Amino acid sequence: MSPSAPRSIAPLSALSALLLLLVIAIGLTVLQGPQSSRASFPGFNGDIAFDSDRFGNEQIFRMSDTGGVAVQLTTEGRNFSAVWSPDGTRIAFVSDRDGGNAEIYVMNADGSQETRLTTNPTQDSGPAWSADGSKIVFLRRNAAGNDIALWTVAASGGDAVLLVDSPGADTMPAYSPDGSKIAYAHNDPGEMDVELYVANADGSNPVRLTNNTTQDKNPDWSPDGSHIVYECEDGAGRICLIDANGNNQHTLPTANPNEDREPAWSPDGSRIAFESYAPPDYVGGIYTMNPDGSDVQLLSEEGDYEPDWQPLSSPPLRQGDVDCNGLVTAVDALKELRHVASLSVAQTEPCPHIGDNVGSTWGDVDCTGAVNAVDALKILRHIAGLSVSQNDPCPDIGAREGG
Repeated sequence: MSPSAPRSIAPLSALSALLLLLVIAIGLTVLQGPQSSRASFPGFNGDIAFDSDRFGNEQIFRMSDTGGVAVQLTTEGRNFSAVWSPDGTRIAFVSDRDGGNAEIYVMNADGSQETRLTTNPTQDSGPAWSADGSKIVFLRRNAAGNDIALWTVAASGGDAVLLVDSPGADTMPAYSPDGSKIAYAHNDPGEMDVELYVANADGSNPVRLTNNTTQDKNPDWSPDGSHIVYECEDGAGRICLIDANGNNQHTLPTANPNEDREPAWSPDGSRIAFESYAPPDYVGGIYTMNPDGSDVQLLSEEGDYEPDWQPLSSPPLRQGDVDCNGLVTAVDALKELRHVASLSVAQTEPCPHIGDNVGSTWGDVDCTGAVNAVDALKILRHIAGLSVSQNDPCPDIGAREGG
């Protein structure tokens, strides 16, 4: 979503009444507002970075690709449009913290070492990484404010270099996974119609990819480079898919009527993350779906926008993910507690005598007179639906006074 656009959507009845104003606003957003970009790279699925105004000021967060607790990475100024580097170790983003103008920054995946890359009297936004991670492409508005072009800057900093500057607005760039091409959105001067183009990585030989009445924008390549997912807006947010050569353009089923935006591929190509707005309050949320639009799942809905998926070179080792299946569950906690209790993690039945010598101390499951890791282990086995002893049904769990 364009960070200049409203971060909440009015109910549909209100939208109908404001149709003309929305059409005008769309045109202004295309020509004037900072735009976001994506560039997905192949690998294992890591965390999802996104921006959120859940605490009243837009900041960058990251969370597991299955949802759960989100970790805030930025605090200073307004921060948005987070995109992962190809190796998943850094995040490029936009911030207005220095003087109010939007500029391009990078930081480590944990939010440390925030570094400003660009300085411009107007506005820089929409960063996307090159396939080798050496540079970042972004869009820059000229001093007169009537032209938007694509520029690049080294990921380590330095002078920005002009890449694409055709009449009108060139926005929302995304490098192909092999680094040979760049997709971007373009609209001619004074025109509201936005179409997708693909050019060589150096900006040469631009080819128009779409040609229709919708606003086609926010492209993101599939990790294998064969498809491009993008936002195809016709007065409301839609998500479309097209072959990288321009064939087989089609609209994916909608998650929430009229408002699906900002698609981003998972590194393994199995899912697409996107932002959407659900009634009755139309607060922004992060969703994922299969590439055919099926199996839509809500991850977070607290005023959350612009998801981007972290690529990893090996399966993620999440804190607490003891069995390395990419999820943190009661079984992981169980195994950790077995380790703390100096018990074999692989042992199936650690407590064959549960229920013997019934005690009275709350939480003293094995009735030894002390509450320890073994007690917690047995409770977690019960919660996880695993056998607590060879003599189930463990009559003392849940039957004691107070718990």
